[in-house]
Amino acid sequence: VIAMIYSNKNAFLLTGDLNKKLSKYLAENATNLKASIVKFPHHGTESFAVNAFFDKVEAKVTLVPAHTPLWESNRSKRAREYVKKNKIATYVSGIDGHITVTSKKDGFSVHTQNGKKDFYAR
Repeated sequence: VIAMIYSNKNAFLLTGDLNKKLSKYLAENATNLKASIVKFPHHGTESFAVNAFFDKVEAKVTLVPAHTPLWESNRSKRAREYVKKNKIATYVSGIDGHITVTSKKDGFSVHTQNGKKDFYAR
């Protein structure tokens, strides 16, 4: 399932197991992909969506459901390089623990179980 959730003025894109082929199609044809937060598909590993898809989303925050060794492995290198290059705040469940996103009238907040990287955007 790929789902866009709208709350207040926020958009959150949940990408399920979006693969390269479908993400390329969406990047070329979809007109409504912009979202404040995107969940990386495939745990951020190499078979996940193409970079052009994420360019079109223009997220401020990405959520990665992956354990630390997977996120730090070569299989996730493209994802790590993409978020670093584009200066996207990134939360990885294996590093940050439980991640809570709260939609607010004037933006959203992200809090982590370990409290190391709280984020707020308007």
